Amino acid sequence: MGTIALYCQTEELVEAAREFGAFEGLDIAWQRITILEQLAEIKTLEGVVIENSGDALAAIQEARAIREGRSNTFLPIILLLPGLDTYHRALCFDLEYILPCVAPLQSLDFIPSLKKLVLFSRKRRHLMDLRERISLNMQQKQFDKVGPLLETYAKQDSEPFRATLLKAKLHLEMKDYPNAILSCASAVRENSRSLDARLTLAVAYTENSQIDKAREVIDKSLSLAPGYPPFLSLKARWAVQEGKIELGLSLFEESLNSDPHQSAALAGKLVAEALLNRADSVRSMLGSGQLQVTRLVQSYALDLARANKVGEAEKILQRSQQVLGEQPDSYKVWMNMGLHARRLQNWQKALSFFKACAANAPADYDKVHPYLAEAKKMLQKKTAAA
Repeated sequence: MGTIALYCQTEELVEAAREFGAFEGLDIAWQRITILEQLAEIKTLEGVVIENSGDALAAIQEARAIREGRSNTFLPIILLLPGLDTYHRALCFDLEYILPCVAPLQSLDFIPSLKKLVLFSRKRRHLMDLRERISLNMQQKQFDKVGPLLETYAKQDSEPFRATLLKAKLHLEMKDYPNAILSCASAVRENSRSLDARLTLAVAYTENSQIDKAREVIDKSLSLAPGYPPFLSLKARWAVQEGKIELGLSLFEESLNSDPHQSAALAGKLVAEALLNRADSVRSMLGSGQLQVTRLVQSYALDLARANKVGEAEKILQRSQQVLGEQPDSYKVWMNMGLHARRLQNWQKALSFFKACAANAPADYDKVHPYLAEAKKMLQKKTAAA
């Protein structure tokens, strides 16, 4: 007998769910939990029901926390959402294996979802395990392991969309932007209603410096979800790149007002405030997403470096470090910054960035030393010529 956890405030839902399961003969044990960490203690876990009677987005964030974790990552979930609408359904679809139901619980809505959850957990466990392994390898940047797993997943999943989008995200992580764009465009064709696929396509275009193409994707997508926070966050990122810092900050804050848990918007707000000499307000908002925020801040800084704004990029990294603390892989960012300054023949900045790289790099990282020597030499020549 499998167990379904109920993450809820009262025993009433437990009793109702138990009665429904017994009536349908589903052979389920039920266990109420009060914190998500308790899921790890349930040995026969087959799924979870999450109820939040007051805030649909808060319940969706609980599901997102499970998806971003390291255990039970792709557990089937039923979400009981007040005011359930098409936007909530789109968010649930993109989180994968999530069935949204109306709250308070209604048998005609809940029972079919409960049957689907049990069937999926018992008959398609291999797909969940594959997704969990793919996700873990992506988090650990073990990209060589992801490819074979993706091929297996594509063969076993009856719908091609998920595998296609995952391939796009793999290419994006590997900075293979042309193939990310091709795969993501295919994913959008396979499921034009997926907000995640459209967002990923726009991000891939952005990373490939095709901002006009990215804008076209977002402009078309806004008709599906006019207030979708990640779309606003991407528009805010473009504004910052263009030097429209106040506009970017306003858009990031508008996005966070709709969904305060977005790493991209938090990173963007920190970047915009750093450029405006006020970066401390983000500190209390970081929570468990600090690592992702750190990576995105670094990415946004490199946006500016690529646009020949190395001074602004340096300011972002220095001020964000005061908020985010030490960043173990920051030497890679400083190295990239040094290369951008070198390309501009700004040898003073290049020397500063290469020194920061050397100071933060592991002892066996010797790639920076020739560039450090070159920057010193070029500065000496410049001084001698003056």
